[in-house]
Amino acid sequence: MSDMPKQVAIREVGPREGFQFEKGPIGLAAKISLVDALSDTGLRTIEFTSFVSPRWVPQMADAEEMVAGIRRTPGVAYEAIWLNETGLERAARLRESLALRPMFGVAASDVFMRKNTNRSVDEKIAELPGWAERYRALGLDWLDVGVMAAFGCNYEGDVAPER
Repeated sequence: MSDMPKQVAIREVGPREGFQFEKGPIGLAAKISLVDALSDTGLRTIEFTSFVSPRWVPQMADAEEMVAGIRRTPGVAYEAIWLNETGLERAARLRESLALRPMFGVAASDVFMRKNTNRSVDEKIAELPGWAERYRALGLDWLDVGVMAAFGCNYEGDVAPER
């Protein structure tokens, strides 16, 4: 008898993660084309855009247009992320065509946390009850919690296991 799992769930985040780091603009049609191609690969979850300030991440200024433009494949959950209440409100307005995943992310690295959210780890953790309430108000009764930079930080290197 094998101790291997019968199933593995993969959340593809390449479009969202990759687009945000590109230096120049990426056309909307090209972004949509990538998400549509990924939709045909058998993936069950594709995280493809961010509802973040275009001032800080100009590559995500077209999040609403991306949600409207992608071709939906049955059985695929199309997700996005947000870092603040404004982003959540933008995403929630599209919940008919966007799978809302109530999430709360905190980093093990203060430097990473500040670069991504302009908050310390402790400040971010203090926000958790408010996020839980916002999600509850949207009818979402569960919460994904993620720890970013848990095994190392691209800004400060190794992260101590006790962090």
